[in-house]
Amino acid sequence: MDGCAKSVLRILSCTILVVFLLICTVSAAAPTAAFSGTPTSGSAPLAVQFTDQSNSSPTGWAWFFGDETYEGPWTPVNNSSGWTARAYHATVALPDGSIVLMGGQAGGDWLNDTWRSVDDGVTWELVNASSGWTERIYHTSVAVPDGSILLMGGHSDDGFLNDTWRSVDGGATWTCVNASSGWTRRDGHTAVTMPDRSIVLMGGMFASPWWCLNDTWRSTDGGTTWTCVNESSGWMARSGHTSVALPDGSILLMGGVGAGRTFLNDTWRSIDNGTTWTEVNASSGWMARSGHISVALPDRSIILMGGQDGDLNPLNDTWRSADGGATWTQLRDAGWTARGDHTGVVLPDGNIMLMGGQDDNGPLNDTWRLQPTGSSLQNPTHTYTAPGTYPVTLQAHNSEGYSVTRMPDYITVTEPEPIPGPVHNGGGGGSTGGPDGYNVGGNSAVSKVTVTGTGLKTFIVTGRTQSSPGADIPPAPGTPYQYVELTPARFEEITGANITFTIPAAWLAEHGLSPGQIVLYRYNGTVWEALPTAVTDTAGTTVTFMATSPGFSLFAISSAEQTDPVTTPTAVTTPTTAETTAQATAEPTAEQTTAVPAGDTIPDFPLPTIAIVTGAVLVLAAGGYLVRRWWIRRQNPALFKDYD
Repeated sequence: MDGCAKSVLRILSCTILVVFLLICTVSAAAPTAAFSGTPTSGSAPLAVQFTDQSNSSPTGWAWFFGDETYEGPWTPVNNSSGWTARAYHATVALPDGSIVLMGGQAGGDWLNDTWRSVDDGVTWELVNASSGWTERIYHTSVAVPDGSILLMGGHSDDGFLNDTWRSVDGGATWTCVNASSGWTRRDGHTAVTMPDRSIVLMGGMFASPWWCLNDTWRSTDGGTTWTCVNESSGWMARSGHTSVALPDGSILLMGGVGAGRTFLNDTWRSIDNGTTWTEVNASSGWMARSGHISVALPDRSIILMGGQDGDLNPLNDTWRSADGGATWTQLRDAGWTARGDHTGVVLPDGNIMLMGGQDDNGPLNDTWRLQPTGSSLQNPTHTYTAPGTYPVTLQAHNSEGYSVTRMPDYITVTEPEPIPGPVHNGGGGGSTGGPDGYNVGGNSAVSKVTVTGTGLKTFIVTGRTQSSPGADIPPAPGTPYQYVELTPARFEEITGANITFTIPAAWLAEHGLSPGQIVLYRYNGTVWEALPTAVTDTAGTTVTFMATSPGFSLFAISSAEQTDPVTTPTAVTTPTTAETTAQATAEPTAEQTTAVPAGDTIPDFPLPTIAIVTGAVLVLAAGGYLVRRWWIRRQNPALFKDYD
């Protein structure tokens, strides 16, 4: 081979190598989320096909269609997660989807171990049994988009701390970046990572009992240096509060406990990295508390969970705000044991994870998950059943990280087009609406009914959807597709009905259901009862069903996942066949984009145990209540020392 040919070969080889490196570099990048939807407007029910247009090869997708109800169940993924049962610890979710858990207290032991899960909390690995930083509780941690973790302050056997530590390898090793960070030594504080990658730290306690702070500090260099941006931020000095950062650059701070053991349920907001603060809700609806957690989701909603009230009773209620903390709505019972001083994060796939804490019996080491997303498919089809204007959010992720995009007011759904009256007149007693039945007006998945009864000559029926069953009615069994109130008119008596309804095949696929698993449930005023349901057509993009019912009321199209009836706390009289059941009041539809997890804890409080002795009889007053507080004091001796 001559020299010219060798030169050409070398150039070609180098070009191939450069192209290969460029391809590898692109494939290793975190995705930039993007999508489109077709159509973006129309009358209900409106089926929209969404198409992922993200770059850099995402491997997972978290869609929020704007009408999520957040009524799904919490599921335990590990009842004993491997790490010692504990409270007052810290956790973060890294861009690659892994969870890192650090320190805390297990019984009388204060910890400095680091654990990691790469499978949504199903299994955990001890990555450092003694992480270098002092054993501590009530510290705070944040994850940075570059994959590093910062851990700040807390409480050790030697008292309050103000150091800052950093890990760049998922908690396997740690480096102290500032042994005395400038802010007062403290515990029970919170910190958040901002969209510009700066860290904002807020409040906390610097001496017992409840000598609290309301300052705000900021670091723009990964915790190496800190600047006080507000010495007195406006909100009451506190610890045991919780904070989140939203992708629009705002910070929300919620609840906690202040001077004089004042438990709080206020919500405050800053739009300038903590420099100034505005109270958005002085009494947010949820019970005043401390030791609770909150997370911000890609759709810009905030979920607040658990904690302990002013009497130190643990809680397991969950609340949601879709408007930056201005208003709050309580969600269904969480299912996990009431607790405080736990932690929680949001993963790139949109799942909310909750870990550990303590209940009345002591520390916990369980891991729970809530999946609030509308879909995890790459290109889902979603059907909007109620008129309204909806934002749509997509968070796309791969092993290198994630990004989120949100389109406000993207989908517009109008009222259903008018449907003609009955196809056939009913006639006299015992007659039906004819072989084709009666068309059903309204916006529901129910299209037709055939009816037996009397006085049906001008019979009509309307179907209206609801986002939930309504007040004082339990959720339907299984995975509900739609709640439907069928309201008949112009009849004397109804003795039976066959109800025809359809479900998009894509919805069944999204939820891993076969047509044979779908059941129409009827709420009879006391329980949800399963009706005989049959598949009548599977052709095309929808599946059609027919169910037989003794009458009309509130129905739920759902999956047959529960055999026991679901009862309300107080039974009501079942309506007669000549009447319809009381209509359930429809609740507002859910709303809206992305997030950074945050949340921290606060010390519990000692109370005396009172014994009354009369002769040989010892009466222990308020035993269970006070012994629990004695246990808390015994578990946290350092928190009740006298400090100079």
